[in-house]
Amino acid sequence: MPLRRPPTAIPAQSNTFNAADADVIFRSSDGARFSIHKKNLEITTGGFPTAEFETDGAPIPLTETFETLELLFQFVYAKRHPSLANTKFEVLAPLAEAAEKYEVFPAMNICHIRMIKFLDNKQNVEHIMAYAAKHNYNEVVDAAAPLVISNSIGDVVRLLPPHLILPWVCYRQQWQDVLTSAYSRLASCNVHNCRNCNGVMSGTLMSKLDLSSLSDLRPLIEAGKGQCSQCPNRLESWKTDIENQLKGIQSFSGFF
Repeated sequence: MPLRRPPTAIPAQSNTFNAADADVIFRSSDGARFSIHKKNLEITTGGFPTAEFETDGAPIPLTETFETLELLFQFVYAKRHPSLANTKFEVLAPLAEAAEKYEVFPAMNICHIRMIKFLDNKQNVEHIMAYAAKHNYNEVVDAAAPLVISNSIGDVVRLLPPHLILPWVCYRQQWQDVLTSAYSRLASCNVHNCRNCNGVMSGTLMSKLDLSSLSDLRPLIEAGKGQCSQCPNRLESWKTDIENQLKGIQSFSGFF
């Protein structure tokens, strides 16, 4: 069962955003109120009411939580903004979506930059891929694409907007072509008919070689080394050839 953070008491009014001269009040999905200045929203965002919009003092309900809005509204004022350097993914992800939804431009920029570092955790990759594709962050899409290359086409298509489906098919085909080449070249490595090599090539390596293993062939090479003195050299040559082919793969965004 995944660990859950302990619940935090939600204040009725944000202690950070409680200015008496604020002219618009927002209410989070969990009941907290935020008193904000319309002029700041007009200058720094594109998705909130303008200064001319009248609310008659009634709080405007938003779908985001207190935690998300408490961070988001810090980006609409002229002060040093949060760096988000140590922000957890479960906090950053909804913040990034809220920044896009309300077009809070300063937050949009730092959020997409911070998203990249969370690609190291496989559990986050699909979420980040979907976020980056939806909001046109090509550098994030390109960083995430190789990490989902072994997923089925159907699984990845569900993450993408319709206009990126054909580019994904074209991008993935490059990897499939390298994999086909890797199988073919591996079969031809054993030109000296070594019994050990036959077992290594047809058994150990062929059974483990797939799209997910192409990015790092070192474990396969270690698994494939045997008693034959020619095996290591032939496998290293094979590895170098495949790595050179991978370098020639065009980025996902290159097909947009």
